[in-house]
Amino acid sequence: LWKVKRLESSLGQIWRKHMHLGRIGAKRGWGMRGEAPVQRLLLQCSALRNEMIHFVYNFQYYLMFEVLEVSWDDFEQKMKTVPSLDELIDAHS
Repeated sequence: LWKVKRLESSLGQIWRKHMHLGRIGAKRGWGMRGEAPVQRLLLQCSALRNEMIHFVYNFQYYLMFEVLEVSWDDFEQKMKTVPSLDELIDAHS
């Protein structure tokens, strides 16, 4: 989960760089229809980045609510029934 959050942060940094490049392109008159090769490349990169962000958000949701929450519920149930610390450690692994 930590690595996925790091990836989300990296994609956010890339988004900020793309926004900066877009502003530079607007000042230089690249046009909005993708006429310049740089503008077309930036649009393709933005589309790919958006797909990656969408995937990362959905993957985070899956990890948090479909994997961790279920595992935590199972662990809580085992915690109620174990009599010793050693068995609790075994239940955790």
